[in-house]
Amino acid sequence: MGNIKKIVFISILVSLAVILSLFDKMITALAFPAIPMAKIGLANTVILLGIIIFDFKDSLTIVILKSIIANLLFNGLTSFIIGGTASFISYFVMFGMYKLIKRNISAIGISVAGGFTHTIIQLFVVANIYSLGEITLYYGALLVFVSLIASTIIGLIVNKLVNYYKNRLEF
Repeated sequence: MGNIKKIVFISILVSLAVILSLFDKMITALAFPAIPMAKIGLANTVILLGIIIFDFKDSLTIVILKSIIANLLFNGLTSFIIGGTASFISYFVMFGMYKLIKRNISAIGISVAGGFTHTIIQLFVVANIYSLGEITLYYGALLVFVSLIASTIIGLIVNKLVNYYKNRLEF
């Protein structure tokens, strides 16, 4: 029965990540109309929570399914390449940080590292796909600033969620 509960909870988290990703796309267009690639990264709340709660295989499953559903189905192939690449690399950074130094860092630090990595990888991929030059650096500075603020807030939310779920989840 524990395995079924885990599968159901992972499915709920994937669904929530997709919904948050779509909601993020809508509110970011209103909040940052002058920054077209900027996203708050609400789905990263679910990803980071998955990293803390589950093992590598299960948390990676959440990232893969969220990336496929949210990027490929709703945004297209180019978005899947750009967002998917950044999502996977930032996932490995966050997972590695959590496993290696979780005693010395909170979800805030892990979230900020993941958000920074995601932004830098996205800029790198976009610059290479579209052959953009120096403009990427200027635009990137703005995106990193937005990412820092959003990632800090996401880390705070995840800290609260982890404290809430710590003794309530049993798989």
